[in-house]
Amino acid sequence: MVATNSVDVRSSGNRVEDDNHNHYYFSLLFIICFELIFTNFYVICVLLRSKCNGNKANVKIFVISLSVCDLLVGTVVTPFAVILLITDNWIAGGAFCTIWQMADQFTCTTCTLTLCVISVDRYWALKAPINHNVSLKKKSVYLIVAFIWIISILITITPFVTHQFSINNKNNGIQIFDNEYTNNSNPSTKITCASTRHDPLYVLFVLIISFLLPFTALIFVNYKTYRIVSKQIFAVRTLSREMRSEKPLRNSAFELSDATHKQFKLTVTFGLIVGCFTLSWTPYFFCYALFHICEKCIRNPGITFKVTSWLAWCSSGINPVIYMLMNYKTFFTSKT
Repeated sequence: MVATNSVDVRSSGNRVEDDNHNHYYFSLLFIICFELIFTNFYVICVLLRSKCNGNKANVKIFVISLSVCDLLVGTVVTPFAVILLITDNWIAGGAFCTIWQMADQFTCTTCTLTLCVISVDRYWALKAPINHNVSLKKKSVYLIVAFIWIISILITITPFVTHQFSINNKNNGIQIFDNEYTNNSNPSTKITCASTRHDPLYVLFVLIISFLLPFTALIFVNYKTYRIVSKQIFAVRTLSREMRSEKPLRNSAFELSDATHKQFKLTVTFGLIVGCFTLSWTPYFFCYALFHICEKCIRNPGITFKVTSWLAWCSSGINPVIYMLMNYKTFFTSKT
């Protein structure tokens, strides 16, 4: 949705002040784009150079997949969103408008499903470590990642193939298009790239597949994982107190405590990532559902969806920062 233009009767001084504010605003958005690209690219490079075995190797593959997806947000999605905000006109053509929208939906779906798989993997590794190590080999992890990307592609292209999008030319001076590009003979008419979804079944499908099911699973699985780790830490501390007098057993207890601490640290890391991801995307999906249920309930959908979309995209820049800070030695020392 794009808001219609209104007559501007403000003084020139106020206009100059607003232009300055816009410059700061656009500069901030470009900084966000740069941070998205740099941090995710850095995480990918460091992880590709690092050598891990066993469960750590599996987690590394999942994190690389998540970082590649977040990198796509920084290279394909957000830069063109900034250009659209600055020019208030879509200049990349109809074909790329379709690619841009598909990339946005694809990255959202892929990130969500990848986080779900990581959460389940962490829970399985703590609940049944022996069975997890025997069953989940590196080849299986690659197949899971491939399956996530294929499913995300299918979910993404379905509405475009089945023409669930429509062209809306009813806005004053505004032309909205999706998977078709309409040449405009009137140079004063602004063209924007925004989807107008009317099929309630598709809206329900997106909400269930991309939000309700995965986010519910993320919260539930991470809660269960945290409970398991908390019980393990309590058991290790109790065992350590009981074995202080016997040196061989005390050393074994210290080794067990160190292993449990690493599991707890990894659980907290992904718990923070899932928490930030949930907080970032919930406003967008809430407004998305509310807009299709009660269109008049959102007074200015153009501004609302811009703000919620950027909040959601920022999660792709938060993920690598959390992972780097929680694994400081891996990312900020000479030995990787």
